[in-house]
Amino acid sequence: MLPTPLLIFVPVTSIVSIAIGRAARHSLPYTAKRDRAIALVGIILAALPLGLVIIGIVLLQLVLGFSMFSGNH
Repeated sequence: MLPTPLLIFVPVTSIVSIAIGRAARHSLPYTAKRDRAIALVGIILAALPLGLVIIGIVLLQLVLGFSMFSGNH
């Protein structure tokens, strides 16, 4: 039962975190290189769980498709 809520909330929180990170990065002046780099690290860390969820969904679809067409259960 635990993976289902995670699959629902992880994309939502990741998208919100990426949007906040982009807003913070674009509001900083170009001279604040360290602060912009920290915001970029935050964007990357927020995108990792979203990417893992997307890859997991694609892999699940591939496994289901393989079992449907090959007849191996």
